[in-house]
Amino acid sequence: MLGGKFGPRPDHGDVEDLLFTNIVGQLPSASDRATFVGGLERGEYTQVQLVDYAAKLDATGAKIGLTGLQDGGLAYTEFLA
Repeated sequence: MLGGKFGPRPDHGDVEDLLFTNIVGQLPSASDRATFVGGLERGEYTQVQLVDYAAKLDATGAKIGLTGLQDGGLAYTEFLA
């Protein structure tokens, strides 16, 4: 999943920066980065678990317009080969 962007062994800091930026719109503060990277380094959670956690945040749902997707779905465009 993350390997496509970062290679086979993504750096914890790169993963945190990507998630935080995609959700909040800016890089994390040094304190926020240290909190999440530290948890990864201590083995409190894996990168996959952090991605899962981030995906389930209300902020992520708001960022992608989840309410609108639930109400109207995605537009279907037929693929013509």
